[in-house]
Amino acid sequence: MEKIRRGLEQLRRLYASRGYINFAPVPNTDADDENRVVTLRIDCGEGKQFHYGQLMVLRNELHQGDSERILKTWRFNVGDVYNGDEVEKFWSDISPYLPAGWHLEQHLEVRQNSETASTTLAVLLPGAN
Repeated sequence: MEKIRRGLEQLRRLYASRGYINFAPVPNTDADDENRVVTLRIDCGEGKQFHYGQLMVLRNELHQGDSERILKTWRFNVGDVYNGDEVEKFWSDISPYLPAGWHLEQHLEVRQNSETASTTLAVLLPGAN
């Protein structure tokens, strides 16, 4: 079961690296008790291919100039195909400007515009404005 779960996660990451951020693999099983065989069928819904929109940095900086440094670290152009692996690398690159132990899932909002198939990414720094 663990191998199937890891395989589905790798499949999700592969699709996300090509802009399909809403990709959803749905496993279905059919058991043949007589022959002691289980068939695994994976239904895949890939959705739209998304592209990068704008990057925003929200809230308060840890150090003066962190927002500017974060924005300079961003290396994608509006319209480039969204790549989840590259977003994770970007998060690693900006870690010096973030509190220790901050996780991408909790402090980076990926806001989807389904009409334009684009994303706005918002880095959420500590505190409120």
